[in-house]
Amino acid sequence: MGRGERPGDEAYIRPYSDAAITRCLYRSFATTQKGYLALVPRQATPGHLVCVLRGGNVPFILNRREDGYLELVGEAYVHGIMDGEVVRSAQKEDLSVFRIR
Repeated sequence: MGRGERPGDEAYIRPYSDAAITRCLYRSFATTQKGYLALVPRQATPGHLVCVLRGGNVPFILNRREDGYLELVGEAYVHGIMDGEVVRSAQKEDLSVFRIR
């Protein structure tokens, strides 16, 4: 038993710790250029784009390819732009059209 824990705490804590471990597996913590905290796929590197795709609520990490297309790296958790917050506050200059391959 850890410091400050009481008997029976593990049964209460275990489902939450297991869920956190599962969600963080093969992910890395990152910050965006605008200062958002993020949990991204391990393959994400500086220079990759954070994008909420039209019709979606969660952000994805995209990589610019040399042929002009974008490549999907994976889904991300970015604190402050989940659940469509960034979509509702987007300005016209924030939007762009691109192709994913």
